[in-house]
Amino acid sequence: MKRSLSLLLPALAVLFFLACNKTHDGLNTVTPGTYPTLDDIFARTALPATTASFKVASGARIVSSGGTVVYFPIDAFQTYGGQIVTGSVDVKLQDWVRQGDMTFGKVLPVSDNQAMATSGQLYIEVTQNGKPVRLRQNYYAIILFPQYGLMGSSDQLYLGRKVIGSVNTVNWYGIDTAGRFNYTLLADTVAMRTDSLYYIAASHLAPNSGLANFSVKVNTPVPLEQTLAVASLDGMKAVYPVSSAINNVVYAQQIPVNPLHLAVMGVNKGVFYAGIVPIASPATDSTYEVQLKQVDPQDFRATLNALQ
Repeated sequence: MKRSLSLLLPALAVLFFLACNKTHDGLNTVTPGTYPTLDDIFARTALPATTASFKVASGARIVSSGGTVVYFPIDAFQTYGGQIVTGSVDVKLQDWVRQGDMTFGKVLPVSDNQAMATSGQLYIEVTQNGKPVRLRQNYYAIILFPQYGLMGSSDQLYLGRKVIGSVNTVNWYGIDTAGRFNYTLLADTVAMRTDSLYYIAASHLAPNSGLANFSVKVNTPVPLEQTLAVASLDGMKAVYPVSSAINNVVYAQQIPVNPLHLAVMGVNKGVFYAGIVPIASPATDSTYEVQLKQVDPQDFRATLNALQ
């Protein structure tokens, strides 16, 4: 449901100039040959969380490490017991807007095994003295998701729950958005407001003309101790989990029939290997090939981020 945020723009203008003590750890770094598993590689390559503290009476504008901007209005919080929060609060933000960041952060736009296209995914945690607080009734956080050239449309509000998985760790589910969510398209930005915290996304089901089952032969210079694969759908920010390789073959099941790039990653003796194969028209019972080579994980994350 697309609605105007015109009534919120004055608040945005004011909040833009609010100061807060924003800190973050910067980009994580990895050293080739020092990570035994893909989980370890992902943990050290993924974008770090952003942390900040600010006075509730002042509100805040905070920028997450992936470029997402979050505005908190003045006096916006209460305890879960209903008491109005004063003083300062601590905020933790983490966003997954681009395909590489989603892949290495293991937060994919997937809802009950259905691929979604997303304008952005975000985690917001607000605490005071270590205890969680929430937004007051009729108070909203305003979120600006940068689009990096791939604009979303027709998004709905999705909330996320943690799940156990080697490729994806969050399952998204839609909720009744009446009065709780609106968004608008700005210049290379999707703006939304929400009264929810924790895992939040502006997404919609990825369009497709069916599902395909196909295989991808993995040409690798060394035997791989562990592999993972994902399919990045072209023309949208949509990343779908694919099975690990078995005897150097990835068996892709129930993949949306949409032009895509399939990425395969693996590790051998602490060294990261990866490759991407474009598949213009995935077809059932077809076989494709991908060539893996040694590559720096940060460089490969950037390559996935740049897919259009």
